[in-house]
Amino acid sequence: MVDAYKNAATALSACKKDQNHYTFLVTESQEMVGPLNSNRSISYSLKPHAQTSSLAKSLGISPINLEKIISLQKERSMYEFTSSDLVYFLEITPRSASRILSKFIQRRLLHIRSGPSI
Repeated sequence: MVDAYKNAATALSACKKDQNHYTFLVTESQEMVGPLNSNRSISYSLKPHAQTSSLAKSLGISPINLEKIISLQKERSMYEFTSSDLVYFLEITPRSASRILSKFIQRRLLHIRSGPSI
């Protein structure tokens, strides 16, 4: 336990020095938490449930990315997503984020909401 604490402290210290260095925590129940030194930290399962995996497969997206989206809903109460949100939280390209949103819209799992007129 002492070694784990020292290793975590060392990792967090390295993260503070180098903004391209991230630290994650994996729990005994296979939950990934992180990046710990970022305001985009979320926790998600590394072993998605069968239902989540099945939906991800039917959408043609990664089960882990679907887990992250579900986590955003649960932990951050995010129910509206932009492509930029997915790029930021899932650490994917803008093109991948647009594809994911399109797949959700095609399956009617999300709908497009118009922004305010300027």
